[in-house]
Amino acid sequence: TIGAVLVRGLTEVGVYVDGVRYTNSTQRGGINTFFNLNEPTSLRSVELLRGPNTAQYGSDSLGGTVQLVSRQPQFGYSSPAVNGEFNTFFTSADLSFGSNALVTYGTKRFGILFNGVGRRVNTLRAGGGIDSHAAVTRFLGIPSSVLGDRLTDTAFTQYGGTVHLTFAPTTDQQIGFRYQRSQQDGGKRYDQTLGGDGNLIADLRNLMLDFGYFRYFKQGFGFFDNLSTTVSYNSQREERVNQGGQGNPLAAITHDKERTSSFGFSFFVDKQTGGRNTFLIGGDIYRDRVHAPSYQFQPDATNPAIGTVTLTRPRVPHGARYILAGLYVQDAFVAIPDRLRLTGALRYNVGSYRSRAANSPLVNGGPLFPDDSLRVADFSGRIGAVATLAKGFNLAFNYSRGFRAPNITSLGST
Repeated sequence: TIGAVLVRGLTEVGVYVDGVRYTNSTQRGGINTFFNLNEPTSLRSVELLRGPNTAQYGSDSLGGTVQLVSRQPQFGYSSPAVNGEFNTFFTSADLSFGSNALVTYGTKRFGILFNGVGRRVNTLRAGGGIDSHAAVTRFLGIPSSVLGDRLTDTAFTQYGGTVHLTFAPTTDQQIGFRYQRSQQDGGKRYDQTLGGDGNLIADLRNLMLDFGYFRYFKQGFGFFDNLSTTVSYNSQREERVNQGGQGNPLAAITHDKERTSSFGFSFFVDKQTGGRNTFLIGGDIYRDRVHAPSYQFQPDATNPAIGTVTLTRPRVPHGARYILAGLYVQDAFVAIPDRLRLTGALRYNVGSYRSRAANSPLVNGGPLFPDDSLRVADFSGRIGAVATLAKGFNLAFNYSRGFRAPNITSLGST
């Protein structure tokens, strides 16, 4: 149900969709709960940058960045054109199956793409039918085969859709709009139930993604060759239901709902001079807001079906706000044609966190979390050179200085 991107052993890898920041300030370390809600059948390619490319991409990219590039609507240059495809799949390892239908319609200046998808992932078959991490093996020394040759609690259902519009009012302008909705139902944390900790409940309920952006691009913007501006919205929500106690039916059941909504704006302008120098100026700002009510159900000792409900502190403070922003400049200069190329970039980063006790319900006369805030700012950047010593033989140098602002998970999680 959940995935992660690791680059050279680091988990601080920024994920972007069409240049829009997908990583938010409540992302957990090590895993990205919502990474797998990006629909692969809607993507054209995946691009990976290794190393601290924080000049352009800001915080959380010490390991690198991953760009998910979506499929674009096709124009019908001579006459209106309709294109489509229908795909199905089946995998025996987890008995998964599903399909997607993608349709595009395009005229000379307008294109639209729609992709609808649904899949069912069933229980995963362990290698050789044995799971060495199973709770019965860890705690009792019993082979997991007593539970069967498949991993319980690994099945889920996923479905969603994407719509993408492109409009070119003139030959030097283009307007784009993309919206994606994805959802997972029935997911569980197998590593916390029979796959590891032995708990009775570890549900991932209602994993939902609403992701969209509006983009305007223009060639010939005053002194500059190109202008691109983007306004985006990214909402990721879930409900985690956990019962600890490693199988104790009377352990408290925690319901931890969490929704992080991000509003973003980014821009860049670029200019090429003399055929040998290209520079780019840009900036971005993303504002995250957290909605995270949480409560705990304590089963009654005589009848676990009934009990008491208590408001509890969520994983991250309810109502927390986070702003991540930056301005950057990049330049690439061909010092000696076909022999020496120099590059440089500089970015000023700002991260701002704020949580207010007034957003917390009162429990036993007091809030569940205190007032808290932090603002950090710093420069990051890189310089590099590539020298061609002989045909097919290059010498490269690169120096980078990274930046990572502590996010909501770093500062406010329990």
